[in-house]
Amino acid sequence: MKKILAAAVTALMTFAAGAQVLPKVTVQNTLWTGMGLPEGDPRNDNRAGFTWYGLVDTLQARVDIAKFTLEGGISWGLMPGWDGRGDINGVTVRLVNEKPYTFLHQADAYKGWWDNSSYYVNFLWTPVTNFYVGAGTTLDWSVGAAPSKGGKKWAISSHVTQGDLRNTTPRGDSVSGFLYYPNAYAETAIGAKYDDHKMINGGIAIADGSNGKGFWVNTGIEFTPIQLLTVAFAYDGIGRGNSNLYAGATLRFTSDFILDAYFAYNGLGNDNAADRKFGTGATVTWRIKPLNLTVAPEAGFTFYSDNNYTFAFFTGGRVQFDITKQFHVGCWVSGAWGADDKRWHDRTNHPALYAICNTWTGGAIFNIRPEVTFDITNQHTIAATFEYQAITNANNTKYDAFMFGFYYRYLYQ
Repeated sequence: MKKILAAAVTALMTFAAGAQVLPKVTVQNTLWTGMGLPEGDPRNDNRAGFTWYGLVDTLQARVDIAKFTLEGGISWGLMPGWDGRGDINGVTVRLVNEKPYTFLHQADAYKGWWDNSSYYVNFLWTPVTNFYVGAGTTLDWSVGAAPSKGGKKWAISSHVTQGDLRNTTPRGDSVSGFLYYPNAYAETAIGAKYDDHKMINGGIAIADGSNGKGFWVNTGIEFTPIQLLTVAFAYDGIGRGNSNLYAGATLRFTSDFILDAYFAYNGLGNDNAADRKFGTGATVTWRIKPLNLTVAPEAGFTFYSDNNYTFAFFTGGRVQFDITKQFHVGCWVSGAWGADDKRWHDRTNHPALYAICNTWTGGAIFNIRPEVTFDITNQHTIAATFEYQAITNANNTKYDAFMFGFYYRYLYQ
């Protein structure tokens, strides 16, 4: 499906340009370099030492011609190689699948096309006003709100989502409880949508993975009857048999105080209770204009249909302080507590598990990511970030990592 999409979009490049990741016609280039201490046991004297992760350049462009839009992006870089002890033993210039975010988060629970590829390309056709037909690897058509990511994984503000919970059932080597919120109904897809940019936004897409043996679609709709309220619904995998449901609502009490609430169910139609889970969460965004301050706390729960598992929980938030129009300081902080398995502690009914796992818990993750951004001009921005993460797995294994990142972004206007 991915190869078909890429070929189809490439064939259409002669007609025009444009798309969905970039909001308007522009060229944007983001240059990043980072260094830090790779993930390891802080008590292990032989863990890999401080290292340089490389130099990654991400170039994006969008053009609009008549009723057509074409957009694309590509990443390349100067990347080191490592030996068995984590020491650099060579440097190569190559296309880069990795993003700045992924060097510290190799186990990230959700990865789309662009997170695993060195490029993306999207095509959009607008035959009539407010109606769009698109094909692409990263269309990003979505409705409603969901737990925040901060931005694309090459972006300055990108951070962990749902406290970096892992998409697993409870087990010793993980902190389980990630829940997929399918409000982005068209990512790697071919689809059509209607969006009047006021009251109704909705569409349908043939999902990545559909083939001759199985055909399924995704759909999403968002309705804003009044300025105060937006409600949204999405369904991922109609016809697949193992699908995902999303519902969300936004309440705008004022333009500076907004509440987002969201719900998801994963594994509809799946006969295995361990693979079915559901959950809910909320985000409050509060802009305090006199202080040039924005505060956005969020929290959420994940529940498993299997009664042997307890729930998972995450909480976190972002603070943004605009010291001047050009100088900005921000920070993301989150904590997550994974789901537990009751059988680990049941000596009577599960003695074998109890003997091995009675001291296990759901595990926990702590993450903090401060950043400083300076807009030199409207086109040139530099930023510095630091990120630290500490994890205690369900079996009480502890490890941590940290990374410094430095960005230069150019935006053609």
